[in-house]
Amino acid sequence: MQISWLELVGYAASVITAVSLMMASHVRLRLLNLVGSAVFAVYGFLIQAYPVAVLNVFIAAVDLYFLLRILRSKTLFTLLPMPERDVYFGHFLDFHRKDIAGFFPEFRASDASGPDAGLLSVYILRNAVTAGVFVARRGPSDPGSADVVLDYVTAEFRDYRTAEFLFQAQAGFFRAQGVKRLVATAGVKSHAKYLRRVGFTEMPSAEGGPPRFELAF
Repeated sequence: MQISWLELVGYAASVITAVSLMMASHVRLRLLNLVGSAVFAVYGFLIQAYPVAVLNVFIAAVDLYFLLRILRSKTLFTLLPMPERDVYFGHFLDFHRKDIAGFFPEFRASDASGPDAGLLSVYILRNAVTAGVFVARRGPSDPGSADVVLDYVTAEFRDYRTAEFLFQAQAGFFRAQGVKRLVATAGVKSHAKYLRRVGFTEMPSAEGGPPRFELAF
């Protein structure tokens, strides 16, 4: 059975719209839904199904409106140092345990909790909502260097803005703590991609070992 190019346009619109509904990020959801609706509108006009076309033009307009609203809205970021014994932190780790394991398969909650002078632990808030947590451990031999233990952002805020705030806007915070560079190990490819995207540079690593990255302040 031969599929016409018109049918391919319809299938493409269906796939894009379906994928958009799988996005946890509101921005990605709206953006992909906008593209899918636009393609559906074109498909509707091409096959002269005008109710389908008009409906999808309306949906695309709604998506565009909310996208512009999101992009124009001011986001208030806050860096909140974590107390040594924090009940909320344990609850946060437990709630996001499966998602955290997807990026940090070797992470254990005991690595990031409890009184430890070497730990540097903070919450990253976006409009007073916990967007992520960051934990690093300063080395005893080189206190100016810290190994990233956990750098996790919840799915709905995973748009790189949180990381840009932490690693760029808050560079002075790390310097004030005596940290001149961060070292991160990427256990999965998606984490390595993220590290490159937010400014880390790859370091020489042991043969067969996971890639390592550093960020100097």
